[in-house]
Amino acid sequence: LFVRPSIYDTVCDWYERMDTVQKHRKETAICKSPEDFWNIFNKDKFGAQYTTFYFDDRLALTDTFEFFKEVLDDYPWEFCQIQLNYMDKDHQAGVQGLKYAAEKGLSVIIMEPLKGGRLTDAVPPTVQKLWDEAGTKRTPAEWAFRWLANMPEVTVMLSGMSSMEQLSANIDTLSSDDINELAPDEKELINRVSDEYNRLIKYSCTGCKYCMPCPQKLDIPRIIGYYNDWNVYEQNPS
Repeated sequence: LFVRPSIYDTVCDWYERMDTVQKHRKETAICKSPEDFWNIFNKDKFGAQYTTFYFDDRLALTDTFEFFKEVLDDYPWEFCQIQLNYMDKDHQAGVQGLKYAAEKGLSVIIMEPLKGGRLTDAVPPTVQKLWDEAGTKRTPAEWAFRWLANMPEVTVMLSGMSSMEQLSANIDTLSSDDINELAPDEKELINRVSDEYNRLIKYSCTGCKYCMPCPQKLDIPRIIGYYNDWNVYEQNPS
């Protein structure tokens, strides 16, 4: 877990309080730089000890493409895992990181293609007006998957599903012969939708709950969700 030096102590404290299930793996090295990482793991023996190794940007808290690039350049990783969707195309590693990793020969796994459901659940009225302009009508999920499938650098998309209906719809979408085809006007439309979402949503949150438990006993994702909804729906309680 690579973090900026300025937040190192805060992240260490946060990780200690994290639920075991959320930690995903038994051992996690929290590092301020690639040098820190190799002080923990012997670089010469690393490949012999682990059959597969990758860099996960999900928890990285690195914020910038530059830090992502520094980590990728420091070791011959086999693949990396980043959060990417059309709303967050310039966030963390972003599209720039996707292309850079692919240029280095890494497979790239995409998480949060639907931003934790934010791009599909309760679509804001101003966003729906934009989708209604499309010549070909598609669901919000299909637009999001097609945006990613249009980039050949994407190896795998990981999307959480909570029902058989969602699973079936996703299979149908990704089985389409033209899944990786987007017309120029459709790309422009997605860019406009992205801009509108970023205008409406004040705090980007996927609801991953990695910020929990909160030492002040606050349900942080829920509070951020309420605040975002207040702005998305133009501060209209109805």
